[in-house]
Amino acid sequence: MLSSYLENLKKALEEQQYFDIEDALRQTKNQIRRLKKIGKTEEEIIEELGPIEDYIDNIFVDNCPKSKNEILMNDIIFWGVSTPLACLCTLAMIFIAILCGISGAIYLVKAWTDPVFVTVGSKVGAFILAICGLAMFGLTGWLTYKIALKMRYGMLRHLRLKKYSLEKINAGEFDNNDED
Repeated sequence: MLSSYLENLKKALEEQQYFDIEDALRQTKNQIRRLKKIGKTEEEIIEELGPIEDYIDNIFVDNCPKSKNEILMNDIIFWGVSTPLACLCTLAMIFIAILCGISGAIYLVKAWTDPVFVTVGSKVGAFILAICGLAMFGLTGWLTYKIALKMRYGMLRHLRLKKYSLEKINAGEFDNNDED
């Protein structure tokens, strides 16, 4: 039942040319998962989600700003605060990854060439520490890559929502009266 509901939802979203079908389906699946966790049956879940047309209307309305002032505030927060902070944190992670890689490589070379590490135990210990540094380089680099992909997705979604909202405001479908 739920799979047919999701298929029909996807078809309806494609017919209405919804701007982010994958995100809408992901939100719906998360909502279904939450409802399953609290013990609801498939029939109860479908009843709570409601008819597909009503559900789509809620997706449209819930995900986008309704006035030009809301769009402006979203832009100020998103581009003025959140995005620069996320970029700085990502640059810091890149810097940490580079430091881990360099220190791991230096320690690996020193473990075998420096006369301080005379015994086999000290060489093995130094080698393990060097491998840990290189592993941290790989892990931090991978995490930075994943974070950059999420940031890209967030920026594109923000721009799609803004475009969609402006089209609806200009078409008169959203009330641009900000005195609510």
